[in-house]
Amino acid sequence: TSLVSEVLPACRVPQCLQYLGVLVYEEGLLKRLREGEHLEPGCAEEAEIRGSSIWAVELVKEKMKEIHLQENGSPLLVSVNSVTLDYYLWNYAKLHSERMSHCPIHRTLTVFY
Repeated sequence: TSLVSEVLPACRVPQCLQYLGVLVYEEGLLKRLREGEHLEPGCAEEAEIRGSSIWAVELVKEKMKEIHLQENGSPLLVSVNSVTLDYYLWNYAKLHSERMSHCPIHRTLTVFY
């Protein structure tokens, strides 16, 4: 299965990853997002945010497995997959939206996610 089909990086997942320090935006893009600028579907910035979010979720997933192995001396007994982690991050962002309000979301009108 491709990574693209496993992670659905809607605007809240990149926001959460940004809040957690996993994603860091270039200052110019950050300024545009804070000003509420809409990004065109498929533009370089939107594609980079989505692609970086997909890759970041994969890196977080692998880091979770690594930390568990180091701390417990054995691999995780349950499967950690990208879909579950994506859902957790999205849900966390929704529940803590006030706390994350300083992290802008990207605004893109599209039917793809």
